[in-house]
Amino acid sequence: MDHIRITDLEIYANHGVFKEEQKLGQKFLVSVDMELDLSEAAAGDDLTKSVHYGEVAGFVDKFMKEHTFKLIETAAASLARQLLIDRPNVITATVSIKKPWAPVGLPLETVSASVKRGRHRAVIAIGSNLGDREAYVRGGIADVTEPGTRVLKVSEFYETKPLGPVEQGDFINACILVETVLEPEELLDLCHRAEQNAKRTREVHWGPRTLDMDIITYDDAIIEMDNLQIPHPQMHKRSFVLKPMADVDPDWRHPRFLKTVSQMLSDLPSDVSDRPLFELEDLVLVRELPEDGIKVLYQGVPGAYAQAAMFKFFGEDVKAENVAEWSDAAKAVADGRADYAVLPIENSNAGIVSQVMDILLEYETYIVAEEMLPVKHALMGVPGAKMEDIETVYSHPQALMQCAHYLDERREWRQISLKNTAVSAKKVLEDGDKSQAAIASEISARIYGLELLDTGINDNKNNITRFVILSKKPIVRYSASKISICVELNHEAGALYKLLSYISIFGLNMSKIESRPIPGRNFEYRFFIDFEGNVGQEEVSNALRMIRRASNKFWFLGNY
Repeated sequence: MDHIRITDLEIYANHGVFKEEQKLGQKFLVSVDMELDLSEAAAGDDLTKSVHYGEVAGFVDKFMKEHTFKLIETAAASLARQLLIDRPNVITATVSIKKPWAPVGLPLETVSASVKRGRHRAVIAIGSNLGDREAYVRGGIADVTEPGTRVLKVSEFYETKPLGPVEQGDFINACILVETVLEPEELLDLCHRAEQNAKRTREVHWGPRTLDMDIITYDDAIIEMDNLQIPHPQMHKRSFVLKPMADVDPDWRHPRFLKTVSQMLSDLPSDVSDRPLFELEDLVLVRELPEDGIKVLYQGVPGAYAQAAMFKFFGEDVKAENVAEWSDAAKAVADGRADYAVLPIENSNAGIVSQVMDILLEYETYIVAEEMLPVKHALMGVPGAKMEDIETVYSHPQALMQCAHYLDERREWRQISLKNTAVSAKKVLEDGDKSQAAIASEISARIYGLELLDTGINDNKNNITRFVILSKKPIVRYSASKISICVELNHEAGALYKLLSYISIFGLNMSKIESRPIPGRNFEYRFFIDFEGNVGQEEVSNALRMIRRASNKFWFLGNY
């Protein structure tokens, strides 16, 4: 590249930290090195294709005299930037300022500072889905067009569906390629001022906005700061960014992935961000679950662990009813006769509750929350009963299994399975037989007035049952961090591997997978899958789209 240099231009100006320097002034020696392409100027002997160094010298003299800076570093940086702003054909400007009279109290020749500034190319993504969307986008483009920043290219305007579960209108998205003398954080401030001019607010994450401006690239720099990450960390997953960016800078190469914009766009699964999130369009995003005037159902009789889980989640003042079967509770919620149902879905000792897994698919309900309840089994009998009186023990099959070691030491006791631990306690009370005992929760003993004969008798002292809260409405809390789905696939090699690969491709963490037989299809299975995330995250919504496309049947069970 060619250069024009001015060396040691002598200027008397008022710069320095001390008040005397700013008031009395002193001599400075200013050198300017301008990098530019002089091929046309040299070929045509044409000054208009070059830089008039006489004018530059006069500009430097005037700039140094009209401004006062404490630091010569600041003076050099400000002068270099202004040279770039005023002379578009200068690619870089290096300014050196020498201070021969520097007040250091020792003999010296000069103190100097040298600063180099240049032009940078950046891509800014712009979007709007409130009011006159196109007007806001065009206003944002106009607001970043200021001295030192000029727009080189503007993409087509693309209408795209919003991300996340917040109900809102479609976006107009575009990208602009700019040339700027601003540093990255200064460019970010410029974008923020443009958003403020459009009255942008940030009250709801993923919510609607008048104007949204993000710096996607800045040369080929990699920048990791608290308030700025370049390249934008999600750009390679977003078609609504890559499509307009391909209009303005298709050959830009990602410094991490080493792929061009065009290549990243072609690698993106088709239709990944261009349509609404299938059945999830009706999601209701809330801070907390609605709890005023609600009715909650649980299975079993009073004293059941499900009741304890319900009290733990909703509080003991909640309006509640018990039903005989798990399916009764789910059906009542699906029919709108109750707001929520509390069902056990998994135990840390015994595994999944398979019937409840199947019920999730049978009734149109959604998991909106979960509650972990420590299981502490107790042995109880009628008032006055003693351990030596016991001959028969009643409980739920899982509770009997969870107390296997305890019961093995008392093999003379007959074990009888009943539908529910609390039902067992109720039977012992109603029979009034001192030879009978129940294994149930301590709350059952209080409710039915039974005598606690022993407590904490379960083998695993870290025994926990996970309960899910079901709702007819697909409610998602802002804090939701787990997705539950169910899929059926082609019965062929690699089908499950391909589906699970989408969870990996979008950087998500699968926390659980269970299989259940498909009714009427021998040795074929559907899969219940849990993975971490919130539907408001783009990578989650993209993964869900691709999983749905790879499935024969797909159920979204909840985000909670």
